[in-house]
Amino acid sequence: MVIGLAMEDIGGFIVLGEQIKFMIDHSGERPVNEPLASEKISIDRKVFFLDLKENNRGRFLKITEDVGGRRDTIMLPVAAFRDFADALERLIAIEREL
Repeated sequence: MVIGLAMEDIGGFIVLGEQIKFMIDHSGERPVNEPLASEKISIDRKVFFLDLKENNRGRFLKITEDVGGRRDTIMLPVAAFRDFADALERLIAIEREL
């Protein structure tokens, strides 16, 4: 379980939680649909999965929330990473002041 939100900027996208786990095959090839990197955050009864993926249109972050088997997912294109991270940082700063 992750206590609090530890944020660090890794290669242009935000990583929440503990260490990022790289899932790159050393041969240079990944199985189809395997993420470039993944992060898992467990908080109370929720689990969040952050998967850095790539397809023919480019790289993106797939964010999935799992609550008791029900999943909701958003896809964030690489071009939006910085804006998303900046907005999240602003909201975290506001929440600290409340």
